[in-house]
Amino acid sequence: MRSVSVWQPWASLLAQGAMRFDFKHFPLPAPYLGQELVLFAAPAPLREQELVELAERLQAAEESPDPLMRVYRRNAALDLLTRHIVDCETVFPRGAGIGVIRYAGSVRAAELFPDVAADLSPQLYAWSVEQAQAWPAPAYRRTHGYRGVFREWQEGCGE
Repeated sequence: MRSVSVWQPWASLLAQGAMRFDFKHFPLPAPYLGQELVLFAAPAPLREQELVELAERLQAAEESPDPLMRVYRRNAALDLLTRHIVDCETVFPRGAGIGVIRYAGSVRAAELFPDVAADLSPQLYAWSVEQAQAWPAPAYRRTHGYRGVFREWQEGCGE
């Protein structure tokens, strides 16, 4: 089974169903459309300020809708970001398979968010999440840490 590597906190937000889209700088490769992939949380360090800013934007989105906040399932995302304060490594593990994900397709992010298209890179793609399921416990594994779809994942890891 192939895997897709995503930086935290977005990997956990995807695994828990708190995000509707994953963003990459390339379209979803055709062979992976509709295929179940291991969702791998890259070992890159968490940026605490990004978590704080995301939580603030999500809280403010209820009063003044930010078009990019439509990517998130607001309450689920805020719950994860709040739980991180208590137990960061459990909520946002790094360097581990944390679940499985299936993508329905991809479009240029500017097409999905025309009201802010001028602020988005023309190479940014939104991969639509068809289904995601978190594993009960992370399956830690040494990798190179790159983002994207990569090498085979051993069958049965994390199950």
